Amino acid sequence: TSEALGTALLALCTPPVFILLWVGNIEGLALFGMLIMPVGVVWLSLKPHLGVWAILSRRSWVVWSAVFIALALLIWPGWPFKLVNSLNDRLHHPSAFGWVSLGWPMIVVGIVLLVMTPADALPLMAAGSFLSPFLMPQHFVLFLPALGRVRGVRRLLLWAASWLVAVPILFGGWIKVLALGFPLLVWWMLRNPTDIQPPATQATP
Repeated sequence: TSEALGTALLALCTPPVFILLWVGNIEGLALFGMLIMPVGVVWLSLKPHLGVWAILSRRSWVVWSAVFIALALLIWPGWPFKLVNSLNDRLHHPSAFGWVSLGWPMIVVGIVLLVMTPADALPLMAAGSFLSPFLMPQHFVLFLPALGRVRGVRRLLLWAASWLVAVPILFGGWIKVLALGFPLLVWWMLRNPTDIQPPATQATP
């Protein structure tokens, strides 16, 4: 439909997409995985910074993820240690804005949001943004499906808020916290399941 096409165009014209195309990372595969969960856990786990919170929205997703992690450990036993060892440089990247670079108060905000969050992947990831030690602007491409879950002025406001993701690239210091305005608005708009459109994909609890 014309509305769906317009929403898709809005999603494509956002900083997370532009940044992702520039840096060439694999967050696009993580988004694909989220859209075809639970089998998509193979792709979603490639970038677990936010995806891990989405998994908590369904019991079946948790089970699939546990099985996949068990198989991964069986085939590549040392991968968790390699992952941890690679984090140091990333945590202090100039464009990073997780709680490691912005401070522990983010954790408090994240916990408060999490206890009020429904079992829905997008608001869970939004709350998890404040609990993640390391975030980069391109990680927020996972929030773009939220544009299809709201309508009218809400959709335009959410699209406008997505441009806050560019702040950590342009500025340093505490002002990078403005980028979290995008997931905060996603959480606010999707926190009440009765006020929004149903998810594009449904999963068995």
